[in-house]
Amino acid sequence: MLNYGLAAAQIGAAADRLNALLTAVNQSAPELAQWSRSAAGQAHEVVNQAFRDGLILILVLLAGAVLVALLYRVLANRWTKDRK
Repeated sequence: MLNYGLAAAQIGAAADRLNALLTAVNQSAPELAQWSRSAAGQAHEVVNQAFRDGLILILVLLAGAVLVALLYRVLANRWTKDRK
């Protein structure tokens, strides 16, 4: 009979701790929601910045490729004129 009383006391203490935990979670839920919205907004900004940086990099590489091609044609024309 003593074991049942001890088990009941432990269950009651666990229920009290669980109730306190649920109360703490309910109190911090608005803060967690605000943190989640903030993190989502920051992640969105990071993705946008990475996309813009990627586009700029692509444009710079394309412009560089065009400039290198033009420079090659100019140099190739000079070399062929010098050989003639």
